[in-house]
Amino acid sequence: MFRWLTRAHSWLTPTTWPSVSHSAILYSSSFARLCLWSLRQDGLPCTPLLRWSHAAVAELLAAKGADLGAKDDRGCTPLYVASQNGHVAVVESLVAKGADLNAKRINGWTPLHSASFDGHAAVAELLAAKGADLGAKDDRDWIPLHLASQEGHFAVAELLATKGTDLEAKTNEGCTPLYVASQNGHVAVVESLVAKGADLNAKRINDNTPAHIAAYNGQMTVLEVLSRKGARLEETNKGGDTPLHDAAREGHLHVVFLLLSLKVSPQPKNRRGETPQDVLKRPSATTNCDMEIFRDISKTQIMEKWIESEREISNLTREMRTQQKSYEKDKKDIQEKMREKDAKAVEMKKEIASLKDAVAKKKEDLETLK
Repeated sequence: MFRWLTRAHSWLTPTTWPSVSHSAILYSSSFARLCLWSLRQDGLPCTPLLRWSHAAVAELLAAKGADLGAKDDRGCTPLYVASQNGHVAVVESLVAKGADLNAKRINGWTPLHSASFDGHAAVAELLAAKGADLGAKDDRDWIPLHLASQEGHFAVAELLATKGTDLEAKTNEGCTPLYVASQNGHVAVVESLVAKGADLNAKRINDNTPAHIAAYNGQMTVLEVLSRKGARLEETNKGGDTPLHDAAREGHLHVVFLLLSLKVSPQPKNRRGETPQDVLKRPSATTNCDMEIFRDISKTQIMEKWIESEREISNLTREMRTQQKSYEKDKKDIQEKMREKDAKAVEMKKEIASLKDAVAKKKEDLETLK
């Protein structure tokens, strides 16, 4: 079996394989890599040992002195892989045995980065509670909150923000968590970050604000939230463009109408002397798009139904956030039961080992009496 694993997963490259009988454990770092492979496969059995729960595997791994800092070719430790896959019990066991909470893989991600990116709120909460660095930066200066915000993982973003993460942390391109949440249209995350005090008008390196990127990507509901909370909708970037320029340039007419209905100036000029009407993206060369909306704001009535539907989407998003909170609670309960089950499994294995030792001793005593 071990020879098969070595051939199938050449990155394991163990130098030797000790003989295995019953619950004997491999002592070398090669076994740590084997267990790491097992965790990544989410429980795919390869030996009697790896058929046990992951918490039991991790417990035995650590108890026998295996290297908890062993890394694969991507720089991932067992704790990183467990965090990536949301295995709370395994994470808890590895951390309790002294695994490095902030060990980085080759791109600079820590276990908390991975848990945040994949939306594993329970793992993120555990890592944060055990002292993981909330402000750890990867190779692009992204912290875990950036990743949770980018992916729209409300529960994780809410947790990290509540724990005191720097809401104004910037990537190497100057993006804050609010910026990347706005960019991707994650309304619930945007509302959460704003409620926690995130700067509505923080600028990235080209001076774009969250309102700019929301307009550019057609994220109307996000733009409504930012506006309602006091974002400056006529802010200019280094090119002199306002959010209205960006919406017009990309052809997002619903955003154009929204901004005009919010009384932003319809004729601001950028550094090239262009107004939003000048940069408006035309649907086709043959379509009449004089776009009198820039001279007659009453035309916003044309878009009333569209705006109404966007508001319905916003309401549905809020409802989804409520359901997500309920789901996270249920998930926590299930994970707690799994931890209890894993703990019992570990104890059971210990009892079995003790019984085997006792039986072996009795046999020795009997042999002596003979």
